[in-house]
Amino acid sequence: MAHVAKYTAAAVGHMTNHYGRSSDDGVKRSNENIDPKRTHLNYNLAPDREGGQVAFLQRRLSQVKVQKRADVNVLCDWVVTLPQGNYTPDQERAFFQKSYDFLSAQYGESNVVSAYVHMDETQPHLHFAFIPVVPDRRRGGEKVSAKECITRANLNSFHSDFQSYLDAHGEPGLFPVINGATAGGNRTVKELQAERQIEKAQAAAEKEVRAARQAAQDARKELRAVQNKAEAAEERLRAAVAVSKGIQDVRQISPVRRTLTGKEVYRPEDLRSLKAAAELTKKATWERDTAIRERDRAYEQVWSRDAVIDKLKEQVKDLQKQVDQLAPYKTFVESFQQLRERFQDWFINWQKQRQEKRKERSPKRGVER
Repeated sequence: MAHVAKYTAAAVGHMTNHYGRSSDDGVKRSNENIDPKRTHLNYNLAPDREGGQVAFLQRRLSQVKVQKRADVNVLCDWVVTLPQGNYTPDQERAFFQKSYDFLSAQYGESNVVSAYVHMDETQPHLHFAFIPVVPDRRRGGEKVSAKECITRANLNSFHSDFQSYLDAHGEPGLFPVINGATAGGNRTVKELQAERQIEKAQAAAEKEVRAARQAAQDARKELRAVQNKAEAAEERLRAAVAVSKGIQDVRQISPVRRTLTGKEVYRPEDLRSLKAAAELTKKATWERDTAIRERDRAYEQVWSRDAVIDKLKEQVKDLQKQVDQLAPYKTFVESFQQLRERFQDWFINWQKQRQEKRKERSPKRGVER
């Protein structure tokens, strides 16, 4: 898979530093995918440029026409990633060498700033950095124009042309660059970033759904345990009530004797039995009420987590709708860009014809005078 990015002069220093990084340059990288222990494996397929990348770019820009505007893209970068597969080191290097040959033939080796292969990131890839130089059809010579150098038509046919080149210059099918992500034509970096952000959001939402489902399962297990606890407490309460039925009230206990003042005297064991039965009933009632409250809380947790799952499912559906909406949007953008390119071609031809007519009229006016 490959994609292209365009940069103004303000970004040149940062990008060339990224391309040609070394393990001992003392620069702390913000890219967490870079493994400094493997940076020494990176290599450059382009010719060594005297003075370095930035000096070469400045020299080449001085040789062509460049608009003096801050928003002019003076550097382009094709990022070509090694396809997934079990490749030997020689096969990997052969893939990147063929990639370099294919790209340098398209854009001219005299415009190549560098072609660093990064082996210190998750998947090996090539940064083919070049100056977008094209012929100046109006004034002659060469000029910098990323818009004319990389058109929508080029992007749409890039992967198929690249695949044909690889198959023609090596074992057919060894390096499959056309897949589900590239079959519909190359996309811009912004389009890729938008899709990746949506994919990340989808993955995060699905992860939350899985976590919520697990939490709901745990809540249901807890609910079953609480229900069992409540049932056991209810059973203990029933047993305590049954025991206390034998001695429900002090009036059912016959006194042993009466004092001279008429006070009734009971056997100590009868009083202890009555007290124990009352405490047992009280404890069983408390346990039952506590278990019922826990059961109600568990019901609420299961309900709330089911609600979270439903909400997350709706979020996943919304994200999927956004992904589906990208397709017609992409088609509209491509159609608009093609229309714009046609208008630009027509406008250029119209200007040429107008200039030619002016040139034809100038000699005639001179003769008339």
